[in-house]
Amino acid sequence: MSSLIRIQTVSILLILVALFVPVWWSTTQVHRAVLPTDQIRALAAAEAKNVFHTRVAVRFVSGKGQPKAVAESLQTHLNNLFGGASFHFAVRADASTEETQSTSGLYQLRIDCGVKNIQGEGSVKLFEDRVVSLQTPVECADTESIVAQAVAVVGGLFLDERADFARISGSSSHNNDDIRKVKFAPEYQLIFNLMNADPVNLLVSWDIQAAIKDYFQNFVDAVEKLYDFKIKSQTKYFTSLPIDPEVINAGKDGEMVYCLRPHHLPHFINSAEWSFGGSVVSTAPPLNFVVYVPPHAQSPLYIMGHDHGFLKTNSFLIPQWGGISIVNPPKMAPAVAIHENGTTLAIRNVPPKWTLSSSDLSDPMHIFIYQMREILGVKTVGLGSTEQLLPGFQFNYESSSVGITKWELDRLARLTTIQNIRNAVNTLNSLITLIESMEDMILGSTEHLLSS
Repeated sequence: MSSLIRIQTVSILLILVALFVPVWWSTTQVHRAVLPTDQIRALAAAEAKNVFHTRVAVRFVSGKGQPKAVAESLQTHLNNLFGGASFHFAVRADASTEETQSTSGLYQLRIDCGVKNIQGEGSVKLFEDRVVSLQTPVECADTESIVAQAVAVVGGLFLDERADFARISGSSSHNNDDIRKVKFAPEYQLIFNLMNADPVNLLVSWDIQAAIKDYFQNFVDAVEKLYDFKIKSQTKYFTSLPIDPEVINAGKDGEMVYCLRPHHLPHFINSAEWSFGGSVVSTAPPLNFVVYVPPHAQSPLYIMGHDHGFLKTNSFLIPQWGGISIVNPPKMAPAVAIHENGTTLAIRNVPPKWTLSSSDLSDPMHIFIYQMREILGVKTVGLGSTEQLLPGFQFNYESSSVGITKWELDRLARLTTIQNIRNAVNTLNSLITLIESMEDMILGSTEHLLSS
């Protein structure tokens, strides 16, 4: 009987071991999902092959040209010029101006034949709305010469951008533009700051809401497809500088003025006493733009350039942070307190008030738009080597009424796309390298790694 019990006991133990050892093994082992390593490694090679499909429409303004023949030949020459890298051109005949204005990636080349400038050559003008005009002394029947000049114009508009793509995708992807440019984020906090350094002697206020609407809002609206800006303003008092400006005798009638030299500017921000930054409940990076009103004891205050002359803008850019514009206050007499019955009761030390209207803020706001372009990485679209390829031609650029042309906006979108792709690929490869180096790391589902 006892032997039977022993047999049963051993059998039960064996059954328990057979059942629970696999369960124990399964529940205690380090789970590692299969990584899409090959796909991620392949992204680095695919990144160098990113191509933007760019459409160009040829339109003859005058003369009996052959737009279809010019378009076909232009497409062949452009794609040979770029060698399939960065851009692939599809050129067609004709397109309405309204279509080019509204469609990103569609550009119009207007050709006006038989037109000469004073020097007997032609001219090229870059319009704001994705239109470039080529006025040439060549007759429209000379298709070969028309195509050669069209290749020089259109190719010149995109060659510099291709060089930027190569630099970003290469091992050395930093230059002065990258130092100034803020790291990409889908949303930014845009903060306008009025710094009243001496409210005891002058109370300064500003109509910033009207100024933003009049000067800055159009720029914000133009780039809203790339960025979302949360705009706010604030006024700060007793904002004394942490540095002492130099005193020089350079004003009118021997007036003493104060100046900041280039080596002073890195120390302009009083980080110990001035509080900047965005909302604590938002992760969006802040961009600060400051109107600084110096105290009476340091006014007028000017910024001196490297050439020892005062900067006309009286402003400077802080890379990846924002910009500063110094606005000197007018000379104002102290206010006089008047009794209710209209008689002067007493002269009190009441500081005068000065309100910066929207028109007063015109210059600082236009400066801030320029600084905003630098921080976001907006680059002026020029004709590059076209000026060497078409000697004697006159070159003109139509300025933008909102602070950024559609040419510049398209280029910014493409550069931002390339940079974000490169950052994403580098991040994924870094994650793969880290995970492969730590064999004991628990790894769950990895489907989300390539889901976007």
